Amino acid sequence: SFADAERNAAELQQQPFAIAETFHHGDLPSSYSGITVSKSNVSVTAIKQSEDGNGIILRCYETDGKDTDVEISVFGNKLAFHIPHDSIKTYLVGDGFVKEVDFLEWEV
Repeated sequence: SFADAERNAAELQQQPFAIAETFHHGDLPSSYSGITVSKSNVSVTAIKQSEDGNGIILRCYETDGKDTDVEISVFGNKLAFHIPHDSIKTYLVGDGFVKEVDFLEWEV
């Protein structure tokens, strides 16, 4: 599918990098994922601080031509979205709210 081709191309273009870490005594788990996406046909292309500082911006798009209900977990916040086929969506995520915004981060 196109989703697989897009994901494979992105993996080939990303240079591998090593993170040196050793065992330590602490409260954090030994592994962590900052983001998880429940559907393979949804790609997240941006996670950044919003321009006004009131949350984070999450930008994603649908890659396989299918209307998709997706769950995305970002830094422990679980979000549920509907992404129409072949579309790009941008969301402002803050404490207790999720708003769809445009590329200029204005509410839609």
